[in-house]
Amino acid sequence: MYKKEKFRNVVELRMEMDKVIMDLPVKPENAKKVLDVLYDEPIVSRKKIIEKTGIKFTTLVGVINAFQEKQILIETTGYSRNQVFAFQKYIDLFLK
Repeated sequence: MYKKEKFRNVVELRMEMDKVIMDLPVKPENAKKVLDVLYDEPIVSRKKIIEKTGIKFTTLVGVINAFQEKQILIETTGYSRNQVFAFQKYIDLFLK
């Protein structure tokens, strides 16, 4: 895949995600903050998201749950603690 095509796909994904977060049962501002972290680090822990966004833990849990329902985030560890999440749609754009 050419660089232009990858770039276009990333832009399209960002536009799609901006629409999706408006329909989530969480504040769009919080969802946007988490998404911004995911674009920088598509594989990330809750702790890292909290450090980078300043969002409270309970708020983040709601955002992550909403993202998992929409299959934006996939939990990769299988643990209930120290979970690591992947923004798989974004990662897949670079694996093509």
